[in-house]
Amino acid sequence: MRKMLSLALAATMLTTMTVACSKSEETPGPSGSSSPVASTSTHPVTDKKIKATFLIQEHPSWPFKKDWTVWKNLQEASNIEFDFTPAAGDAFTQKLKLMAATDDLPDLIHYNLASANEYGVAGQLAKVNDYLHLMPNLKKILETEKDAKDILTASDGNIYFIPQIGLPKYTKVWLYRADIFAKHNLKPPTNTSELYDVLKQLKQLYPGSMPLISRNTMSSPIGNWFLDLGPQWGTGDMVYYNQKTKKWQFGPMENNFKAMLQYLNKLYAEKLLDPEWATLATKQWEDKLYTDDKAFITYDFIYRIETMLPLATQKNPNWKLMALDPLIQDGIGEKKYLVRSQIVQTDGYMISTKSKNKEALFKYADWLYGQEGSILSNFGKVGDTAVKNADGTYNWTSDVKTPLNPNGKNEYTAHYGFMSLGSVLKNTPDANQILYLSNKDVKSAFERFDKEKFDQQLPPVLKFTEAEKKQVAELEAAIRDYTVPRTVAFVQNGDFDKWDEHVAKVKSLKIDQLLDIYNKMQERQK
Repeated sequence: MRKMLSLALAATMLTTMTVACSKSEETPGPSGSSSPVASTSTHPVTDKKIKATFLIQEHPSWPFKKDWTVWKNLQEASNIEFDFTPAAGDAFTQKLKLMAATDDLPDLIHYNLASANEYGVAGQLAKVNDYLHLMPNLKKILETEKDAKDILTASDGNIYFIPQIGLPKYTKVWLYRADIFAKHNLKPPTNTSELYDVLKQLKQLYPGSMPLISRNTMSSPIGNWFLDLGPQWGTGDMVYYNQKTKKWQFGPMENNFKAMLQYLNKLYAEKLLDPEWATLATKQWEDKLYTDDKAFITYDFIYRIETMLPLATQKNPNWKLMALDPLIQDGIGEKKYLVRSQIVQTDGYMISTKSKNKEALFKYADWLYGQEGSILSNFGKVGDTAVKNADGTYNWTSDVKTPLNPNGKNEYTAHYGFMSLGSVLKNTPDANQILYLSNKDVKSAFERFDKEKFDQQLPPVLKFTEAEKKQVAELEAAIRDYTVPRTVAFVQNGDFDKWDEHVAKVKSLKIDQLLDIYNKMQERQK
């Protein structure tokens, strides 16, 4: 997630841009510039060397290394020596909870906005707004980035989170095997009716295939396919904000949601949808797409167009994924894709109130948004791992393995730590160009989506009180525990004569009470 996760896998991983950088015609290499970015007689953060404890997330695909090049560069330039405590997944969550419970938070923590608000309102984190005079870069972001202040402000009116910024806007979209479509002169679908027709054609051509596949953890709001498809069916998954009615509604009891399930059930029953659609693991999903007679359409990260190419083209030089426009259900849906804010809520910094180095750490965070800090965290030192091109853009040297340089010796994250969790607060346009937009088909899709305004407007950010947050969490947990398996069952078993019974059950779980909390908060914030 950084890239896929940062993206998921993300971002983790999951890491969110459309400003492109042109590339130098010369081959990237150490000779691109003579002066490293970090070479300076004084330190940009603190001239007095300090030490700070740092609880940092560890990505399972890139085990944390304290001697990564990125950390050597950042510590040297900032004059801050970090005492790292890395942890991944549940281990990280439990460690943070224990530290908070014992009022023993480290100086710096890399995690998410929700936790920052929780511990900040409880008085355990320093208020970012009290240190904005030391943070000109963040101050500018709050003034110029739409909704930034609303997104970051906690229920008590303060900001406790310093977010990562600059990741690409579009994430998951419809993807199709363009080479297979071209081979059989098939027309890419533009709506759900055409999708059904082309799936039928593909099934006839490849009887042993499951033309439409998906990889999902349906119990997770992050990976839930219904969440992604919602706008195209005029609905949403769980509680969602309806941009037309300007109200918060509950998707899985709406007629449009039912229509979506009925459509997917039709595909499932006719063996056009993979029977493992709700549980398919990434490796198996990849294997099916790599094979020329197993699967042809999916819904996943747009960057798969590029990241799957190296392995796929070893077996089939013509293998090609391309992005489709949103596929709407005619009459009820909108041609929209869900997008993410430039303010990344899943990755950022928080600083303990007990830290003796609060000022230096706030200055450090702001420095990472600036030119020197962002280049060091994205590319490293010029003359070492970074190149400054003749046109002023940056790249990695030829030794660094990236999507644009697959023959590089060492991978940019695994070996050097660049763009790893906690090391970066700003994805530069140059890095995005290399990591996400270097492929012409990805870039073309982004440009087309922007031109056609396919991005779904972001919902309002609600500032629940702590009591309301607890109440919402309890209600949503019970509702989700029932709703997710039930809606999956509708796709796989049909039984739509029991839809009214399903709606009644949802209502008995106090859905009206939950929506009332959302909509009253919406009114208070107007």
